Amino acid sequence: MPAIRIVILLIACLLVACKTTNSLDAYQKLSDKQIYGRSEENMKKHRYEQATKDFEALDALYPFGDYSQKAQLAIITAYYKNDDHESALAAVDRYIRLYPRADNVDYAYYMKGVINSGSEENWFFSWIHAKPDQKDVSAQIEAFHNFSDLIERFPNSQYIPDAKLRLAALRSLVAQHELDISQYYFKRKAFIAAANRASEIINRYPGTPQTPIALSVMIKSYRALNENDMADETLHKLSHEYPNSTEAITLKK
Repeated sequence: MPAIRIVILLIACLLVACKTTNSLDAYQKLSDKQIYGRSEENMKKHRYEQATKDFEALDALYPFGDYSQKAQLAIITAYYKNDDHESALAAVDRYIRLYPRADNVDYAYYMKGVINSGSEENWFFSWIHAKPDQKDVSAQIEAFHNFSDLIERFPNSQYIPDAKLRLAALRSLVAQHELDISQYYFKRKAFIAAANRASEIINRYPGTPQTPIALSVMIKSYRALNENDMADETLHKLSHEYPNSTEAITLKK
């Protein structure tokens, strides 16, 4: 490595070290109890950025103190409230790794789902500005698995009722995403792709509000492909399971 690169690297390391030291100066004379008290106060007053600094300082100065575990759990919420989702997820994984059998580890699993769900505002704007086949729901699918994991691991957790509500909403949201893609293909006369995508909704997200519409896309796609037996079979399923749906009434005519 050239000498100049070594010098630049050393300077960078010194700057990082100085910054870290300076950021802890305000906490050096405080006990872990006092720092935790400050962090709680900042959380109550919605000063989440300052609260994260408090928790980080507590972790750096008292990594094995009485408030260490509580701080590592609380910082998950602080990061999340401060819109630092990447740090929040890292904090979740760290807590689960360090305290897998803690009484409140279920909260970490719950927050993982909440964080991956994303904010409704951000989701809405990304949804309306993207083409159906370009919308990314990978984080929402991950959240779906997170809440499912929570329910399986901690069936008696206090967070289960809310997790189930969020899980139902996520199922519907992802099903809608699949339906949008299916309809997008159908409009472009890619009937095989449309039918296959609609079929995914029936198999993976049965019972969602999108199900009868997905069945109708399958029927219309099969008819367009002259697969009349498959169309009739799917129509029978639609009429039997959703007899009063608009789709069933319309397609039976």
